[in-house]
Amino acid sequence: MSDSRRVLVVDDENSLRKVLSDLLRLRGYDPMAAASGEEALELSRTQSFAVAIIDIGLHEGGGNMNGIELMRQLKASHPHAEYVILTGLPSQKTAIEAVGAGAFGYLLKPFNVSELVGTLERALARHHENGDLMNARRQAQTLRTSNLRVLTRLRSECLTSVQNLIRLGQNIIESPNLRDAQAFGRLVQTESQGVLEVLDELISEAEGGSAER
Repeated sequence: MSDSRRVLVVDDENSLRKVLSDLLRLRGYDPMAAASGEEALELSRTQSFAVAIIDIGLHEGGGNMNGIELMRQLKASHPHAEYVILTGLPSQKTAIEAVGAGAFGYLLKPFNVSELVGTLERALARHHENGDLMNARRQAQTLRTSNLRVLTRLRSECLTSVQNLIRLGQNIIESPNLRDAQAFGRLVQTESQGVLEVLDELISEAEGGSAER
């Protein structure tokens, strides 16, 4: 199964961790479970996931970090995943801390199945939207890079011809036998130089767009 529906479940309560994993599997998710922050970090080194459900009270079971700290560490290596915090304390401070640390949301224990699934689906939707946005940005960057290469090659290929036209215009202007053609010579020079300036502007814009990404 693709990691697009993989959910990391981190809870030090064996029974809740098993129930959550079984429930998620029945609902079509791909759960992987960890009993501590350390175990979750170890799993995350080799496995990717779309959403993590993390109990805020991991340290109460003897772990070295709580759920918020674990989320911060996981976000450093999995910044595009979404995070849902589990808590048994209906505290505004807890909610603010969780969201402030980057959580998509939080669930109060005990929670019902529809609440869990609804939160997960919303988190997955945002995860996929962010993934689509990243893909669009990568495609745009690829297009800019390709356009820059084409414009640079075009300028290089045009340069010799344009320089020859500029020299031709200068020769016409300086020739005593072609007085009537001097205006044409100046026009050739002006238009040829204009071609190079337009190409330079296009290349500069393409380079600027690439730098902004």
